[in-house]
Amino acid sequence: MGNKNIFLTGDVHVGKSTAIIRFLNKYISNSSSIAGFKTKPLYENGSLKGYYIENQIEPRISNILENMVGINTDFGKGKSCYGIPEVFEKKGVEILCESLKIPNSIILMDELGFFEKDALEFKAQVHRTLDSQHSVLGVLKERTNEFLNSIAAREDVKVIRVTLENRDSVAKEINKYWE
Repeated sequence: MGNKNIFLTGDVHVGKSTAIIRFLNKYISNSSSIAGFKTKPLYENGSLKGYYIENQIEPRISNILENMVGINTDFGKGKSCYGIPEVFEKKGVEILCESLKIPNSIILMDELGFFEKDALEFKAQVHRTLDSQHSVLGVLKERTNEFLNSIAAREDVKVIRVTLENRDSVAKEINKYWE
């Protein structure tokens, strides 16, 4: 296996998470364990309320509000989102630590961006997870900040930019690095 940690990046809604799902469905056998997290949108009455973190070891969440990592606000001039560092520090760190206990698991980190900018322990745990023997498959928001740059610059990380033109072949490209 070449690069043990692979992250996808690209425009919003270009198909990064879909490419991960395609890869897992096509190339990963049922015996392999999937761990880590997905960041998912929470809609209320058809409106985006925010985002929550879903543990892939135990995807059922009894209280989504406890797992909210980002809140969407509307101040009249457009929407903005802000992160909730305490949830990353508690739930995010817990999920990554649990994931490291599962032998031979692929650890998902879908997605890393700007919500976690003030979650220092979570960011440190992300790097400890990347340092582990596990393979990490994730999404990096297409932004520039110190945290995202520190991940993309690692020698054990391959970043693949997903575009409309290549999105249907990304699963095959991921597999090429992990053969």
